[in-house]
Amino acid sequence: MWTRSLALAGLCAALSAVLPQDPPGGGILPSEDALALLQTLSSREFEDTANAFGGGTWTVGKLVVIPNPLTSRSKGPLVSISQGAREEWLPVERDGDIAYLDFLVRGEWHGELDRARSRANRAVWAGRRWVRPAKRFGLPIALENGFVPNAATAISIAQAIWHPIYGKFGHEPKAGRDGDVWRVDGTLPDGVRGGVPTAWIDRHTGRVLGVQHTQ
Repeated sequence: MWTRSLALAGLCAALSAVLPQDPPGGGILPSEDALALLQTLSSREFEDTANAFGGGTWTVGKLVVIPNPLTSRSKGPLVSISQGAREEWLPVERDGDIAYLDFLVRGEWHGELDRARSRANRAVWAGRRWVRPAKRFGLPIALENGFVPNAATAISIAQAIWHPIYGKFGHEPKAGRDGDVWRVDGTLPDGVRGGVPTAWIDRHTGRVLGVQHTQ
């Protein structure tokens, strides 16, 4: 018990040193009770029922303090969540951010923590802003619209993938998005018959989900 209390005290002190404190009732540093609850959630799983990250089962990971443009002072803290090799980051600025994660894991609300959540946390869960797993100098960076925000980017990725497989495909492809997945199709000049390549690309990560060529 003493070891746990000392560890939490050390964590709070470390966070306080790097994060400026806001007035009571708000701010970007969860309480000691909330941080203690977050520790119990490590390695626990929850279902993304809101489809904020594409659905499925996710695992709660580590707490970090890093530069993050989504937070009110451009710093953490953040908690990682993972699904296989994929990793995302959640802002946890207020007790309610951790209480909501606890609710997703356990299926019921914590009886003592405030449920009010930070704007950054609500936005991420609503799918409007994403904290991406890409690293710059070893730190996660944030992109509001994912790594593939438009059709031109999706087409560039598809062409780069197609070239070593099918050779140069000169006619301009077309791209359309269904939810979080871009579909890019090669096209043929008018009057020309034949097959074309197709690629599916994740809007958020830029991952190529599949490639095929019609006959």
